[in-house]
Amino acid sequence: MRLTSGANVYYVRTFNWNSTGVQQGSAPDTTQFTVPPGLPAGTYSLVVTANGIGSDPYMFKYNPCLSGMEDLGYLNKAQLIAYPNPTDGEARLSFQVEEGGRYSIKVTDVFGRIIKEEEDEALQGANSRLVSFEGVSKGVYLIILQKGEEAFTTRLVLQ
Repeated sequence: MRLTSGANVYYVRTFNWNSTGVQQGSAPDTTQFTVPPGLPAGTYSLVVTANGIGSDPYMFKYNPCLSGMEDLGYLNKAQLIAYPNPTDGEARLSFQVEEGGRYSIKVTDVFGRIIKEEEDEALQGANSRLVSFEGVSKGVYLIILQKGEEAFTTRLVLQ
């Protein structure tokens, strides 16, 4: 993965890819990364390269004093991210929707059995929600967020 800010370029190692397959079609791929130590605050363009093919750039603001990134909300609309991943009890889900309204969250095991299901309201744009996994066994789960015709999926490891 490459972060670019002006003439400065930083390379980042990725981990926890949701898939190692090729020709996924329109299915989204997810990964995690840690910013390089000493990365200065600023606006960055992020490009992920896999098998020699680069992604579309994703713009974000990074501020180490705030310990995180601020999504600029463009160039990337359909995402569902669960963190920390792996987790030991609860995870924050972050997602973007084109329009506000009711949505459902389903947590399924690898066999497709629904382990947990909840509903809530989303605002147009960026949303965040904390989900507790108290009483859920350790394992790998799929989290499916459904809002109307839109559906986003991510994988979560519970330790």
